[in-house]
Amino acid sequence: MQRIRSLRGSRLRGGLGALALVAMLALAGCGGGGTTDSAGVNLGSGPLLAFIGGDGNLWLARGDGTSPHAVTTTNCPPTINCYGPPTWSPDGTQVAVFGPDKTTPTHNDIYIYNRQGILQNTIAPPNPLSSGSILWSADSKTVAFAGEPSSQTTTKNAGAQYAIIILNAASGTQTGTIPLPAPTGADATCNDTPRGGSFGSLLDRAVNGDANGFRATLSWSPDGSHVLVSGGDCSLQVQLIDKTGTVQTLNPLTAGSKALVLQAAFAPDGQHIVATQTTDTEDDLVLFDAKGNNGKVIYTDTDAPPAFAPRISAPVWSADGKTIYFMRGADIWSVGADGSNAQKLISGAATGDPLKDEAWPQPSPDGKTLAWEELTLTAADNMPRSALYVGTLTGGNPVLVDNGAVWPVWS
Repeated sequence: MQRIRSLRGSRLRGGLGALALVAMLALAGCGGGGTTDSAGVNLGSGPLLAFIGGDGNLWLARGDGTSPHAVTTTNCPPTINCYGPPTWSPDGTQVAVFGPDKTTPTHNDIYIYNRQGILQNTIAPPNPLSSGSILWSADSKTVAFAGEPSSQTTTKNAGAQYAIIILNAASGTQTGTIPLPAPTGADATCNDTPRGGSFGSLLDRAVNGDANGFRATLSWSPDGSHVLVSGGDCSLQVQLIDKTGTVQTLNPLTAGSKALVLQAAFAPDGQHIVATQTTDTEDDLVLFDAKGNNGKVIYTDTDAPPAFAPRISAPVWSADGKTIYFMRGADIWSVGADGSNAQKLISGAATGDPLKDEAWPQPSPDGKTLAWEELTLTAADNMPRSALYVGTLTGGNPVLVDNGAVWPVWS
């Protein structure tokens, strides 16, 4: 397997920085050998996978994992991802990704490609140093990201100057912002070393694209009225924010020690929110209504977690809204949205050699296949590695798509 490319650059100070530059990449220097694109490949009409390959570029593959190929062909320096986590438009026709500006590689642009991997548009964000995950509106006409509205310089414990920046996907014109709140007293936690050393750092990046831990998730409601934002361990719990910046916090359902609601995602119909809740002694999957109220626990884990991962993380809905896939320690599990039929799908190895974590489950939109990342660490060289697999919805018949890949997403 190929070593996962790491993040480079200064660590952001405080929870606000970790939140605002979700999945931050050090893109500077990624244009050393030229930033170019492939000529395009027709992969057919079914669901497609987009991901960042072991070479740091944007890749596409068929839904069964075949025909993987690089869309961008930037000469990325070793251990550097030149491109951020990709995101498909809801209509499945376009994929957006942050990458280095073709003339000024220290600056970043948003690139939008079609299903054939042909560049459709390049958007220069208001702040050229912005990066991270990209959101699409439900009508596939606008894109958004969490960042600074301008190139202003931030300082430790600065005020709430970050926002969700909303841009027209065709023209690149900024059409609005959603103010983001600033967490308080978060610096000490946010600057902690990620759990589990190098392997924990690999896991953090593979799941969140974030060097600072399981701390940053973004989800736009299907009706476009609200955004879910999480700062997790950075002392900012999951918050439901409307277009005016009004905040509704998803409060934990327990009074247990250090109880936090860390990650969340809207159901496909927008009527519910699934979230992870953690305390010192247990983690839970919690189902809230669309307004972040009336929470109920649908699954609980009280086992001791491995050193490199939390008990429960990375929940994601099936396309029909009936099943939730999630990481449980080193394994991938699923559970019915009503809390029924919880089952382990893919087993990792929390002890022994190699250590192995099955991470970031992604069910296909047609309900036929499951994509996931397998992360390993061997004693021989203490080198963390990643690989992207596609299999059945239960993890059977796995097909290796690419060594070193991270951040797979379905069209």
